Amino acid sequence: MVVYLYRTAIFEAIGLMREDFFLYFEETEWCLRAKKQGFEVVVNPNAISYHKSSEKTKKYHYYMTRNRLLLAKTEPEYYSQTLKALVKPIKEKIKSSIINFIWY
Repeated sequence: MVVYLYRTAIFEAIGLMREDFFLYFEETEWCLRAKKQGFEVVVNPNAISYHKSSEKTKKYHYYMTRNRLLLAKTEPEYYSQTLKALVKPIKEKIKSSIINFIWY
């Protein structure tokens, strides 16, 4: 069972979770907005969560990447991490591929 504890004041101050995130990172973006408004975001490290493993489909990878980039766009502090994790390796692969193509 998942239990979330929120005060009404949080919803009044920052609103609901954004629907455009749809699957992943919606709670991350919402918590970042709460922090910016001065609310404390707390995690219970003793909580236990059971999660049925699932196959990582194309939809999973699409929404995970899309929403991570969307979060990077809306949260500048997060952007540098996303840039390093997603965009830089892709640029390096493209650069390497071009060099290999020209060289051979």
